[in-house]
Amino acid sequence: MQYLYHRVPNNLEGTVLYPLNKLKDIHPERYDEEIAKYGARPQTLEVRVTPFDCKWNDVIHFTAVHPREVHEAIAKTGKELKAGTRYFKIDPTKLTPEDATIYRASHLLPKDLENPENFLPYDPSILEEFSHVPSRAVEYYEKCVRKNEKILIYKFIPHILYRGTLDISDAEIITV
Repeated sequence: MQYLYHRVPNNLEGTVLYPLNKLKDIHPERYDEEIAKYGARPQTLEVRVTPFDCKWNDVIHFTAVHPREVHEAIAKTGKELKAGTRYFKIDPTKLTPEDATIYRASHLLPKDLENPENFLPYDPSILEEFSHVPSRAVEYYEKCVRKNEKILIYKFIPHILYRGTLDISDAEIITV
């Protein structure tokens, strides 16, 4: 079975994952920690996710790529990610299909997120197609290492975007 993955947030409170905009009201301290990831690119938070006509931070982000594969792809460039990072391993049928979409992430520019052709309807039976690190992501990692730039780990990796909250009380946690 193909799974979805989501990094376990630091200082997780409770057993529900929230989109950032909902987290802001429920757990403001956690929101501040999580939003800091967008410090150098705040414009991303204002980008519209076309299928839902909502913002990037109104959805929860998942990937079908096993985190170990992402870590190994980056390690091949000579850069190591922090060992011991924890991820939720989530049954993809827990997502309500009408509240989820697959963003192919061939690019990560505002105009790409607003282009309906870059999205597919969510269907757990096709997730295997999006379960490997694309060569474009590997090329991006190599470029960042050569130029000594920060790597955005999931740039060019397909995203599963979920408009809603998700109970993760029964989700397995894996460590990479």
